[in-house]
Amino acid sequence: MQIIHLESNYLIKSRLYNPNTKYNTEGLLLMYMLENKKLLFKEYYCNEKETLDNKIYTLEYLDKYRNIIDLDELIIPEYFVFLENEFKGIMMKFVRGINMENILYSPSYNIKEKMRLLKIVGLFLKKLDRINEKENINFFIGDLHEGNIIVDKNNNINIVDLDSCKIGENIPSYSKYLVSVKHKYLASLKHKDIIREKYKMNKFKNVIDQDRNTDLYCYTMIVLNTLFQGNVANLDIDDFYKYLNYLESINIDKELLDKISKIYTKEDNENIYEYLDTINDNGYKAHRNIYKIKNKKN
Repeated sequence: MQIIHLESNYLIKSRLYNPNTKYNTEGLLLMYMLENKKLLFKEYYCNEKETLDNKIYTLEYLDKYRNIIDLDELIIPEYFVFLENEFKGIMMKFVRGINMENILYSPSYNIKEKMRLLKIVGLFLKKLDRINEKENINFFIGDLHEGNIIVDKNNNINIVDLDSCKIGENIPSYSKYLVSVKHKYLASLKHKDIIREKYKMNKFKNVIDQDRNTDLYCYTMIVLNTLFQGNVANLDIDDFYKYLNYLESINIDKELLDKISKIYTKEDNENIYEYLDTINDNGYKAHRNIYKIKNKKN
């Protein structure tokens, strides 16, 4: 990765960027012009050496394998940024578009449009599988959620915040959906041993290790949350399976639901993108407000 040394008045030359997502990032996001090229500057809030060293390690590995993981969907950072010899953050290509979270939770888009975009995310994960199998690099997105995906004007997906990915021997970072696995589901006596075996805690840090199963877990949660219009990860185990039974009752494909149910079993998770076409216009019935009304009547 190239290095940029900022001048002390860099904030004057920058403009705050609001990606229209409700999730906090790890740093201040700024639009920065470099030689007539618009870049996104992520200035880290944290200055803890261990955390920053892990970020640098992660980014150096990403740069090392840049040509191998050459997927259009990935926005791999291009520059390390220093100010007065102090590491401040990273810069990457600026993508103009809409945060996927705003699309998936908006009534302005119908269920078929949402599923079409989610299918593209699943296809991307399939391409990533092929690269990992061929090159044996064990590269995983890690913090995969709708807030880290930008949909550009051509309806292409762009995955950002790759400084939180899993690659090489780096320490896994915080992941939005995996926090629920740790705090919520491990408390379930019925399933905790299975889940601990499948989603292991990192021995150096109090976060879940990231692999293909965790990426597919996060992807499955994005799909479910789009149907639910809320966070399914907040449901306890019993309510989770009750919700899947409800989805079957409104004619969501049973094979799709069988694959979704694997996220809390010993079996490896599956990529469900091929089954998203089965979700028709009645998918709105999966919304939590309708589901809750149905439950009250029962």
